[in-house]
Amino acid sequence: METPKTTPEKLTITIPLKETCGESMETAIEISGVHFNQIIPIESSIIHHLMDDKHWTKAEQSLIFANNKKYDKIGVIGLVDDGSISYYDFWFDITECFGNL
Repeated sequence: METPKTTPEKLTITIPLKETCGESMETAIEISGVHFNQIIPIESSIIHHLMDDKHWTKAEQSLIFANNKKYDKIGVIGLVDDGSISYYDFWFDITECFGNL
């Protein structure tokens, strides 16, 4: 199967300007303009940025269909400054990446 190529000018990422950006379905980070096979590295880069470059590991990933949209929910375990770990969820609205599937 061939992955369609896209040009960088088609990629759109909408990050809500809220304190809880991407922490729930309602504040999901919207990604569009790329094929769904290309979104995981983009999501990883966004998580890396939101985690302030702290060490993190993906614990789970779920594709969720709700409200006529497609969401990617990624759970990560992050290392906190004091050496403890915390669990975080990041929500991405990837509806537009699926086109008419």
